[in-house]
Amino acid sequence: MLNGYLGPDEYYLLKDIPDLIKVLKDDCEPYIINQNEINIIGKLISNKGIIEPSHIRLNEGKVVVIDGPLLGMEGLIEKLDKRKGRVKLRVNFMSESRLIELSVSMVEPI
Repeated sequence: MLNGYLGPDEYYLLKDIPDLIKVLKDDCEPYIINQNEINIIGKLISNKGIIEPSHIRLNEGKVVVIDGPLLGMEGLIEKLDKRKGRVKLRVNFMSESRLIELSVSMVEPI
């Protein structure tokens, strides 16, 4: 398997593994995730496979990420729910624009 490419033999080998939920694919063959999408997912997920909350603060109505997986991704944040401590992030995945919700921790300005 090379960067998402599966030949028919590899596909059927994976398909028969118990507890493997799903191989991403279109109508005919496994879906190849482009490098930009892999980079965003890799940045969000820690070594434990968990998306940790980012620390943010508001500066003149704009979200500023202090640290965490959202650092440098402020431009992708579409909505902030301060009460729930959640942001909605617009990302492209599998050639579609998707809105994902992530946890954040609000930091008060000094």
